[in-house]
Amino acid sequence: MAEAGSVTIENLAEFRRALREAVDASPRELAAGLRKAGVPIIAQARGRVPHVTGRLASSYVVAIRGSDAWVRSKVPYGAGAEWGLGGHWAGFRRYGGRGRFVARALDDEAEQVFTILTAALNDLIDLHGWAS
Repeated sequence: MAEAGSVTIENLAEFRRALREAVDASPRELAAGLRKAGVPIIAQARGRVPHVTGRLASSYVVAIRGSDAWVRSKVPYGAGAEWGLGGHWAGFRRYGGRGRFVARALDDEAEQVFTILTAALNDLIDLHGWAS
């Protein structure tokens, strides 16, 4: 019997093994959920960008580091097209102010992204049996 103020863990080896498995699997599962949440943002942004060559529209990807994710463009002028105001990017003003494509797509798809992330986190919780 456990004394007051103490914790007893039965099957400690099994608990440690499950904890190691959770630590190993969680980043992969979380990254998969973040990538899935980026899909509607990319689809919406691709429809917004000017299609002269199609390079900008096809360059959007979800980038992930730890538990952070963002949609970025692989072409060198992607950030300038999205956020730039003058110089080389002056021609993009006709598409609106800063945050022209991806930022507006995120605003439009925020509810769907929230739903996808909630489902991914619930799956992660269920996968490890953290909820009862």
